[in-house]
Amino acid sequence: RYMTEGELRAIQETGFLRSGRAGETFFTKDLYKSAAKAKNNLSLPSSPSLRVEFEILNNPTLLLNGTKVLPANGMMGKGAEFMTLDPVKVKLINWQPLR
Repeated sequence: RYMTEGELRAIQETGFLRSGRAGETFFTKDLYKSAAKAKNNLSLPSSPSLRVEFEILNNPTLLLNGTKVLPANGMMGKGAEFMTLDPVKVKLINWQPLR
C-alpha cells in the first residue's frame, strides 16, 4: 500500500489498515519506486510518501481482486487494486520512503 507517514502511524497503533474504519480499503501488490508513479498508476488523490509492505492476518472479503485501476483524480490508472469493505488486520513487514 502507498500512504503517508500519518497513515503508517495509525497502522502501528491499531494493527489495521485505515485504523479499521468502515468504508472502502484499497491495497495493491504493484511495486513503484516513485511517489509520482504510484499516484499516477493507482489514481491516488495525493502523493504518497511511503511504500508499506504488510501481511494480511484476517480474511477480508475482496470486492475487487487485482482489478485494473480506472483513471481518476486526473491520473491515468492501469495499476492493479484490491478492495474490501471489511477491516483489514495486518502485520507490518517493511516500509520505505518514496522519491
